[in-house]
Amino acid sequence: MTRKQALIELLDALPDEEAERLCAALISQVASWCPDAAGASRLLRQWIEEDATTDPEELDARDREWEEFAASLNAHRSSHRRVYP
Repeated sequence: MTRKQALIELLDALPDEEAERLCAALISQVASWCPDAAGASRLLRQWIEEDATTDPEELDARDREWEEFAASLNAHRSSHRRVYP
């Protein structure tokens, strides 16, 4: 799974309001790192738009990928705390 896919999976797993807050926070953070914050913002929004779907099969596949990703992170963490509860 690429970083882009992981971000999209995370956003898809969150309620819409939380996903919007996370996007706003990411854009704000990227703006502090990147002199071309407008470009970074456009890129994040483009990724979100490119991956948007209402196809039930695609959504189920994304859910399965997310569960596998989260389980793998939890299985290979370096501390006693779970990454994804």
